[in-house]
Amino acid sequence: MFQEYLQHRINKGATFLIEEKTPHLLAFAKLEEGNKKIEITFLDGQSKDLQSKIWSISVWDIDEQTDKFYAAYSAQDYIQIKPLEFADLETYRQALEACYMQLTNEVLPDLAKAQNWIINENHCFQRVVLDNIFDKAWYEVLSKNRPAYKQLSNYQLGKAIHLANQIRKKPHDFLKQLQQKSLEYRGKAKQAN
Repeated sequence: MFQEYLQHRINKGATFLIEEKTPHLLAFAKLEEGNKKIEITFLDGQSKDLQSKIWSISVWDIDEQTDKFYAAYSAQDYIQIKPLEFADLETYRQALEACYMQLTNEVLPDLAKAQNWIINENHCFQRVVLDNIFDKAWYEVLSKNRPAYKQLSNYQLGKAIHLANQIRKKPHDFLKQLQQKSLEYRGKAKQAN
């Protein structure tokens, strides 16, 4: 129930707050370990830097009147996920798209070339990320006639950002696994070595 709420909320646009401080743009959130942990990928409200954090949570709830999600991570501290104002939805989407494009066009290729990763071209990172969020070749789900990232829901785009960020953090074995899966989805698994 809570994971479905998070997916719905991100699709509609969401911010999250930690202890009522500056709101951050929510890119992706998932509950783990039987809803005892929440992992959130977000754009910092002030610096706009991409961050990802995991909190152990003890209590959570959804306020149906305000459509807000609360998760307590200590006796006094909590995370709040809330809807975006309608006027902010376009800016939210633009921020998510810009983040995805920066990660896949600049950050990952630059790191890959500097550190000799198994792939290093922007289109390869986009293929690997998109194939792995769909568990099949992305073009089986999306049209090839439009940029793939423009066709993603906010939740799918956030999931793509989260996955690209995970590649940035742990590139070698993780990227190799994702590359292998992508090639398998396309019937090219023999080329992965």
